[in-house]
Amino acid sequence: MGNMLSINDKNAKEMQIHLGKSLKSLRLSKGLTLTTLEDMSGVKSASIKRFESIGEVSLKSLLKLAEGLGVLQKFEDILKVPNEAMTVDELKTMLASKKVRKRGSK
Repeated sequence: MGNMLSINDKNAKEMQIHLGKSLKSLRLSKGLTLTTLEDMSGVKSASIKRFESIGEVSLKSLLKLAEGLGVLQKFEDILKVPNEAMTVDELKTMLASKKVRKRGSK
């Protein structure tokens, strides 16, 4: 396991490949063939196969595949803006109320 990267250590290309392999695992765990997923998602099986092997797919196709596999809602949080916006004064108050540790103290 020493050669395995955590999800936080992956660059964009490694993440593409990881997502392709994850999609394949999800497809197989649901007992779906490439043709069945093509029918469910509208994405050509050649595109699915390409994504599963080298991680390349359009965003539109990725979202269609996620919808076909029932996981589209998971994409909602990717670029979610926090609901709780703070004013500058609220932020200053919050920061001022935090304890400041002196170096070496507990």
